[in-house]
Amino acid sequence: MMQKTWKTESLRFVKMVFDIHRDSIARKDSTFIANGKEYAKVALIVSRTSKNYDENVDFAELLHAIIEQKYPGISRGVIVKNGKAQSTYNQDLIGESVLMNIGGIDNTLEEEFRAADILATIIKEIIETN
Repeated sequence: MMQKTWKTESLRFVKMVFDIHRDSIARKDSTFIANGKEYAKVALIVSRTSKNYDENVDFAELLHAIIEQKYPGISRGVIVKNGKAQSTYNQDLIGESVLMNIGGIDNTLEEEFRAADILATIIKEIIETN
């Protein structure tokens, strides 16, 4: 029986990687209101210890800039972590990787889904323009 092996060519379709969590911050810091609707705020976290740090931080800053242009106030910005080498959040595996905190422990799923819809639209725009 032949064993199936992964070919690196199949990875060429991976453009970006997101590790998605929610934060432990209070609701007052994790919620954004626009047009009478509440949204979970988004934080973009990048590990300085990743070998792809420069590419990842540039990507996170691009995401933040577009988010702020279209939905001012929903992004908490780019947060750079200076942890131990094992704290790369797997961002060393591929460039254009970012850990996202969408909302906090007190946000509702609806608020988080609204934020995720915004992120999906922005990510789609980035893919289509590159």
